[in-house]
Amino acid sequence: MTDACVIFDIDGTLVDSVEFDGQSYIAAVRHVLGNVSIRSNWSYEHITDSGILRQICEENGFEATQWEQHVKARFGELIADHLRRKGICPPIPGALRLLYTMKNRSPTFFRIIGTKGTATSGALLPYMTIASAYAYPHGDGRNNV
Repeated sequence: MTDACVIFDIDGTLVDSVEFDGQSYIAAVRHVLGNVSIRSNWSYEHITDSGILRQICEENGFEATQWEQHVKARFGELIADHLRRKGICPPIPGALRLLYTMKNRSPTFFRIIGTKGTATSGALLPYMTIASAYAYPHGDGRNNV
């Protein structure tokens, strides 16, 4: 069989992290910026944490570059704290079976685990046994891979 390389997202695709990820991100933004307006339906133009933060800052009259590192740091702390308290981040049903099936069909199967986020996936990786490599995109997420 021909070797294969497949790229997967982490959050909400391979692991069930969407709910606490979103709650933690909102808490981090509000911890740093105060009680700013955040869209309840997440209908932002950008898909990365950094891109969403830039748009939240613009809409609330803040300069994003001055706050981005503070929000990222707090977000990472909240995610790591959640994982310490709750344990592993469970896989989405069928995700592990899919990865194992693909690996069994090609012994040299190479999988890349990527994400839109920054802090979340860094904190999730110690709790995952499925990652072989990790794509860490930067920017707003519209032009990655």
